[in-house]
This record gives sequence, structure tokens and C-alpha cells, in this order.
Amino acid sequence: MTHPGRTPSSISRWLNWPIAAVLLVAFAVTAITASLDHSNTFDEGIHLTGGTSYWLTNDYHLHPENGNLPQRWAALPLALTDQFKFPPLESDAWRDRQLWPLSYTYLHEMDNDVRAMLWRGRLMITLLAVAAGALVYAWSRRLFGPAGAIISLLLFCLSPTMLAHGALVTSDMAASLCFLAAVGCLWALMHRVNVATILGGGVIVAGVMLSKFCCLLLGPMAIVMLVMRLLGRRPLTVHLGRRWDITSWPRQIFVLGVAASLQAIVVVTLIWAAFGFRYSAAVDPHITPNQTIFNFEYVLPEQSRRTPWMQRARDLRLLPEAYIYGMNFVLKQSKSRPSFMAGQHSHTGFRAFFPLAFAIKTPLPALLIVLIAVGAALFAWRALSRETGRALSRIAGHAVYRTTPLWTLFIIYWIAAITSHFNVGHRHILPTYLPMFILAGAAASCFTSRRRTIRVLPIVLLLWLAAESWAIRPHYLAYFNQLIGGPRHGYRYLVASSLDWGQELPGLSRWIEHHRPTTLDPEPVYLAYQGSASPADYNVQAISLLGPAHRASPPQLPPFEPGVYCISATHLQSVYRPPTGPWTDHHERQYQDAVPDLEALESVPPDPHHRRQFLINRFADQWQARGKFLQRIRMGRLCAYLRLREPDDHIGYSILIYRLNRHDLNQALWEPWPPIGARVNRLPE
Repeated sequence: MTHPGRTPSSISRWLNWPIAAVLLVAFAVTAITASLDHSNTFDEGIHLTGGTSYWLTNDYHLHPENGNLPQRWAALPLALTDQFKFPPLESDAWRDRQLWPLSYTYLHEMDNDVRAMLWRGRLMITLLAVAAGALVYAWSRRLFGPAGAIISLLLFCLSPTMLAHGALVTSDMAASLCFLAAVGCLWALMHRVNVATILGGGVIVAGVMLSKFCCLLLGPMAIVMLVMRLLGRRPLTVHLGRRWDITSWPRQIFVLGVAASLQAIVVVTLIWAAFGFRYSAAVDPHITPNQTIFNFEYVLPEQSRRTPWMQRARDLRLLPEAYIYGMNFVLKQSKSRPSFMAGQHSHTGFRAFFPLAFAIKTPLPALLIVLIAVGAALFAWRALSRETGRALSRIAGHAVYRTTPLWTLFIIYWIAAITSHFNVGHRHILPTYLPMFILAGAAASCFTSRRRTIRVLPIVLLLWLAAESWAIRPHYLAYFNQLIGGPRHGYRYLVASSLDWGQELPGLSRWIEHHRPTTLDPEPVYLAYQGSASPADYNVQAISLLGPAHRASPPQLPPFEPGVYCISATHLQSVYRPPTGPWTDHHERQYQDAVPDLEALESVPPDPHHRRQFLINRFADQWQARGKFLQRIRMGRLCAYLRLREPDDHIGYSILIYRLNRHDLNQALWEPWPPIGARVNRLPE
């Protein structure tokens, strides 16, 4: 092997930008066409609603916690046309920041074409994904030559994670792109101070600040890169009118401090521009300067160490109100959030959550290519040391220096992820994949090996990766590798946005149509849906077991009859709706206390009117609260029973299908717990 940047000229001639362009177009087509088969995921509606409101009203009180830039970007095609009607601004939902009901109204109750809305918004995110892929290719090409760049780009284009989130209206892909571009721009500024690196870098850094509030990690990343820059003892080139090189550390630090200050002015200006150069989040003129539509007492508790600083930022109006609130809302929420991992439940997260998610949701061939890249780089450094006579430590140090922004982004983001309490989805480590793909381009040095086995190994692994990607299409979000037996077992390990984000209503509709007997009295179909979409919009004809997540609704207490039970994986694992966690003795005691009410309910006619009247007669003013409790405790015991058996089928691996007969229902609801003969719900070996 030779240096990883060296590739035979015959290879270099073919691995140029035209090939990269073809791969990126294929990626875009694959991602967006796969997304057409999916309903809106849980967060997409609020992103589109928030972004549209920014454009149409210049008001920023909706959804400030999830990035102004990606919401604006995704909603731009919706705001530029009169085709889609926005909910009236006179409504209580708008005035009171009831984002979920408002987004449901926008997508599902205004006679808008929800599929067209999703198509346009998702296409905008796909454009960001294409830009990310192009940056991966360009950076890898600079480090490892054309062959390495193609390896990096194929890892990106064939990744189920990139294909899934590259066509979803969320802030994850925007943050990933901007983080990668920002560390590159900061590294460039630390070597060349000119108008382009100051202004251009400022625009990119502002993109990070406006994409996601994990942008705070950019600070420690910049510090690490600056330390590496100074340890490198290289001159700093300044080109402002005239050119000069600065070699001393104190002068370099002074010049970089001035440049960073100028860049900060650009960043702050763009943040204010994104919020209409207005401090108040609301455009409503009746809100006086001393009023706020946000509950800052909730996000800034007295015992918080950040409270004095944020209070000062509010008093001085250093940044827009919505930006300050959004940042503190995220910091508050990151302290405690329900999470699930491999049968365990927690409100403060798991240190192993993201390592496990990475290990089981990254294709094995991709992981192997990364390992080969590490070995190939070490081998290439050793070979280069022998050829040139230079010390191996100097060659390795030079390589580490050149890749400083990449491993800095990767390591610091991973440290933050592992120590975070916010374990709600694999997507939150999306920014770590891009630098990993770039560094994997070092595997290109295998092509120069004298051994044929080593030369073809990356090609074999890439073909394996392509087969993995093709096999899971279009259910990229539900991908899990062979370490746990594939996606069929994914629901036992991760749920929510790692698997079950409400995206499978079209598939469920087709399944019901195909499997439901066409008789005068077909078996009933029940649905416990984890999502914000409308099942009716996708012609899902099923009896709801739970009310919608987006708004308050009367208790749903239909009689449980033998039939088909369609349960979202997140509901099956009892993550968000009580009773949460595994079924315990405490839950069983609560259930047994409720059995007399549930038995009395069995004699009531099945229609909602009679069941509501039963609750009113039995519980008087407490009928709604008691009805909700009965709904939840009954559903909790059913899910506890279903976790003890394998599903009969699945929809995209995220909605699990169970065919239950009378004996099954008796075991689930009326017999002592645990059911006699129930198998232990252990993880697959």
C-alpha cells in the first residue's frame, strides 16, 4: 500500500465530479421517492406549521425550540403559494401557542393536500442532504483523492440513516450539514484571515446557530481546533488589502480574536435577521415590552446556574426573545425525558443509548469499511515513513493535523451525546456520521495493494452495503443490522424516532384492505397509533384504542373483541403514555382496583354515546379523568401481555400486528398476572 491519497491514474480519470453528481442524483431520487410512501412523521407537521407562520406572519412564537432556519427552508414552497390555507390567526390555538392542534388543523382540517405539502417540504430537506453529500465528497477527495472520495460518497448515499432523514422535514439534516461546514470554515479562518473566511464563515456558523441548539457544542470544538492550530506552529496568513504572515503565538491569537469578533457580529446580525430584527417573538401590538408570551419561569428555574446569565441576556435584549426562550427550553428538556433502550425505561437517559443505537442501526459493511480505513491509514503512514525516511510520528501527526476539524466534530459531539439525558432517537447523532464517512475514504489505499483480496475488499463491502440499503427500502427509518437479527427485532431495542415515528399509515391502509375479509361481518381492526398524522386521511379504517396525541379528546373505551390489533412499537413498549415502563406490581394493583369498573363497562353497548353516558352516570364530574385512567390502564395491561408474544405481522417494522382470539383477550385482561404459560420476553440471542 502507498499513501491513501494516491490512486492509479486509470482510476482517477473515472472518479471525478460527474460520477459524484450521478450518485447524488440517485440518492435524492431514492430518498424522496421512498418518503412518498410514508405519512407525516411525528414532528414534521409542527416544523411545517412553524416555518410557514414565520414567512406569512413575521411572528415567531410557534416552535422556537427547533431551529428557525430548517423550518423556514422546508416551509418556503408552502409559503410561496396560495394553494395551502393557513389556520386563522384569530383562533385560540394560534393565540395560546397550541402548536400540536394548530399543526393538525393546518395539515388535516383545512382541505389542504397533505401529501403535496409533505412532498414539497421533504424535497427541500433532500436538497440539504445533497449538499451534505457533495461536501463529504469534496472533503474526502481533498484528503484521499478521487477513489477515497467515491468510497465516502457511497457510504453516504447508501446509508439507510441518510436516506431516511434526508427526506424528512426536521432540523437534523440541516444541523448535520451546517456543523460539518462550520468546523471546516473555522479551521480555514485559523489559517487564512480574509474577507471570505470572516464573512463566509460567519454565514455558515449562523446556519448552525439557527439550525439546532446543540450549536453550543461549536464553542468547545473551536477551542480544541485552536489548540491544535497553535501546536502546529504554522504561520497565519492575513490578506486584507495586503498579505502578511504571522508566526508568533500572541499575535496569531490577537488577530484570530479580532477575526472571531468580526465573525460574531455577522452571526448575531443574521440571527436577528432570521427573527425580523425584532426582540418580541409576537407581532401582536397589544403585547407591551414588559409582557411575554413565553413561560420563562418554567425554563429558567431559580436554582439554575444559567438563570442569571439568561436573565441578563433578556434584560439587555442581546438576542431575539424567541431565540433565548428556544435555547433554554431545549436545555430544560434535555435534563429529563422518557427514553427506552432494550427493555429498559428511564427519565434521565442511558450512557449506552447512543453507542447501542450506532452499533445496531449502522450497517455492518459500513462499520467494517471504517475499521479498514483506520488500518489502511496506519499501514500507509508506515509505508510512507519507509519510503521517505521521515519519522512515523511526524507523518501521523501531519495526518491528524489535516483532519483536525473532522475528528474534533466527531469526538466532541459523541462526548456530548453519551453524557446527554436526551435519549429520544438515533437521529440525534446524525452529525457524527458525516465526518466518519469522510475519514473512511482512507480505505482507498487498499486499491494500491499488491494483494488482490485487499484490493477488492472495499468493493465487496460496498456491494454488501448496497444490498442492505435496497433490502430495507422504503423503510429506511426502521433499519437495524444483523447484530440483533435485523429490523424485525428492532422494536425490542429502540422505538420512537429510531423506528416508529408515525410514518406507516399508508402501509397499514394497504394491509387492512388486503387482509381484511370481505364479508358482511369482518373481524374488527383496532389501532393504537403513535403519530401526529390523521389515520382517516390515509383511509385507515380501524377502531381507535387511544385518543390523538395532538389534542385532548374524550376517553376511547371500545369493547375489546377478537380481531386484529395494530399497535405502534412505541405504544407497545409503554414509553410516553401512562402506565409507562414495564408492568409492575403497582400497575397490577391499580388494574385490579379498576376491574369492577371495566367489568361493568362490558355490559354497555359498544357505541361511544352509551359508553360516555355510562362514565357520566358512574363517575359524575370525574367521568373524563376516570375514563382516561381506565383507557390507559387497560391499554397498559394489553401491551404488557403483547410484549410476551411475537407479533403475527408488521407494517414497516414499526406497527406490529396481533391477531387475538377470545382466549388471548381473557389472558390479557381478566386472568391473573402473569398469564399461565407466558413465555419470558427475552431478547433474541
